[in-house]
Amino acid sequence: MDTMSLLAFALAFFLFAASPGPDNMTIVARTVSHGPASGIAYGIGTVFGILIYLGLAAFGLSIIASEMGLLMTVLRY
Repeated sequence: MDTMSLLAFALAFFLFAASPGPDNMTIVARTVSHGPASGIAYGIGTVFGILIYLGLAAFGLSIIASEMGLLMTVLRY
């Protein structure tokens, strides 16, 4: 990958990562309409929800990986 391609990729990655998603927009809307305390509470709830989904996904993938046995060994190397 040449330098220009790397810079273009880095810029695109930064723009996608920096853009607010639906969670951020909902937190902002909640904060504006109901005040900072409500926005903070909503933000904390959003983070806990994301962590729950992340944990369930990791747990599910570990179960799938343990059931696949030989295929996972081949994919690992």
